[in-house]
Amino acid sequence: MSEAPLSERGPVSEPADDLLISQTLSGDQKSYEILVKRYQKRVHRLAQRLVRDADAADDVAQEAFIRAYYALSRYEQGRNFYFWLSRIAVNLALNHLSREKRLVALPEDDTNLDPALSTDPTAEADASQLKARIGEAIEKLPLHQRSVLLLRAQEGLSYQEIARNLDISIGTVMSRLSRARQALKELLGDTVNLKGCRSDDERSEAKESRRS
Repeated sequence: MSEAPLSERGPVSEPADDLLISQTLSGDQKSYEILVKRYQKRVHRLAQRLVRDADAADDVAQEAFIRAYYALSRYEQGRNFYFWLSRIAVNLALNHLSREKRLVALPEDDTNLDPALSTDPTAEADASQLKARIGEAIEKLPLHQRSVLLLRAQEGLSYQEIARNLDISIGTVMSRLSRARQALKELLGDTVNLKGCRSDDERSEAKESRRS
């Protein structure tokens, strides 16, 4: 029986991460190239948000993939590969910032901190000014608080995922996140609303985290 032509076949699903990892460990380099292509933009974006320097982000992302390649034998099948990879990238980015002794702001157009503005004609200009203030305030946060805030607000990671990425306890994640938000409130006053300030979903997650 002859095969149906490609045009008549259904969509071809991409190979799962675990399969590509197994094939890489068996010597198939092309499988790892697929993984790199699959996640390189996401890893680079994460690094860029942390180090705020394009060249440094390139270096961090490239080094993350290199280190992940040589550590693949220690990767646990069934885990989320991106979170495992992002932990490597985050650690490299934080090491870079520690060496440079720099604190950097989150991108203005990606913050989850919304200015509380009216809809008058000058609202857009006011929003731009407030975003600049938010960026300046975030620059003043200690690095360990900023990294937790970034992973929560921008990457959307759960407490458990942040804890795994930074190799800290869930309680430490919650403490650092709370302190980061409180510091921003004190720096910014009542002119902005912090979306991430203990929403109902986060309260539920915190309860689940304590039970686990």
